[in-house]
Amino acid sequence: MSNNIILIWIGAFSAAAFFAMWLDKQRALADKSRLSERGLLRIMALGGALGGLAASRIFRHKSRKQPFLGTMWFLAILQIGALIWWFFIADPLPDPTHSATLAGALLTA
Repeated sequence: MSNNIILIWIGAFSAAAFFAMWLDKQRALADKSRLSERGLLRIMALGGALGGLAASRIFRHKSRKQPFLGTMWFLAILQIGALIWWFFIADPLPDPTHSATLAGALLTA
């Protein structure tokens, strides 16, 4: 269940970052007020770095802007690493009944 929550969280913030980057690109083309880079990076830092990176590549938006691009790549690599760790390396929490059985076996030995 907790894995699903993490995937939903990442998916929701990735979609939000993707939409925010698209909206900022549209505003840039229309010469209207823009979304702040700080706001975009906050959405990406909360889990939407992959969506922001995809939007940057698809819409060719902020694709040469430094240090924004470097920060976006850093967040994406960090989040990919966290996902790999969570799904493939981290041990799930032990079953409480298993722990109690193990503790009882150690006490009787």
